[in-house]
Amino acid sequence: VYKRQPLPSSINALSFDATGKKLYAASANGLYMSTDAAQHWSAVSKHQVQTPLDNYTALAFDLNAPHTIYLGTAHHAVLVSMNDGNTWTTISNGFPGGAAINGLTFDTDNHQLWAATTQGIYRFDTRATTWQALNRGLPSHIVIYTVQPASVSGGIQGLIFAGTSQGFFRSQDAGAHWMQSQESLSRITVLAIYVDFRKPTTLYIGTSIGGLRSDDSGQSWGGIAPGLPRNQPVYSLALGATDYAQLFAASNDVYLFPGTSGSGFNITKVFPL
Repeated sequence: VYKRQPLPSSINALSFDATGKKLYAASANGLYMSTDAAQHWSAVSKHQVQTPLDNYTALAFDLNAPHTIYLGTAHHAVLVSMNDGNTWTTISNGFPGGAAINGLTFDTDNHQLWAATTQGIYRFDTRATTWQALNRGLPSHIVIYTVQPASVSGGIQGLIFAGTSQGFFRSQDAGAHWMQSQESLSRITVLAIYVDFRKPTTLYIGTSIGGLRSDDSGQSWGGIAPGLPRNQPVYSLALGATDYAQLFAASNDVYLFPGTSGSGFNITKVFPL
């Protein structure tokens, strides 16, 4: 089923599956999987993905369905496999032609798959059969890079965050209407959103000019800490290390906040790795 070969140099998305035992990498050259902490990679054979060759751009997993994989593409909407990648089908009904997927997020509690695309925000309910466009309140010609329901990290149900080419947007009614935060970020691009699961009203965002933090669910923003390069994009953010006491930021290098176990962040210094 799988063939051993080197991992491509360009990876669009990297994510563990719902069990935390398999690490998947989506790339322009295919989908890869590792079961030994990225020491070795297996390429999913091209004949397994029953759709034309595409650029695979995003990954998402259902915590209640450990064998299910959602794979975002640049040209063919979303592929889904319910058997660990052995066979695939396409979820494209209602999805706009020509829209590339920049990010996927699965909301397990509500059985919903959120897609951030080059033509807006779309949502697929796994109990239905078609995609729903949710773009009321968003500017025209906007590109969406990430969509994050707050409830996925223990936050308020119906509160959704979106990172876009025209700043940060919030919805308080599950995506039916969107509005900018009180402190407008309309002149910058928001590439990544991380909701702190320990305190879901705290958000970190990666933008085209660096990293920002909000302590009021994205209404107002401030800097994270000195040391992170200014005017350089931050592409991804994650909590990790012992007790999730450190914040990692991917920019031109990987930076972290040291933190101390049990006492939250010590936001005084950032060290490049």
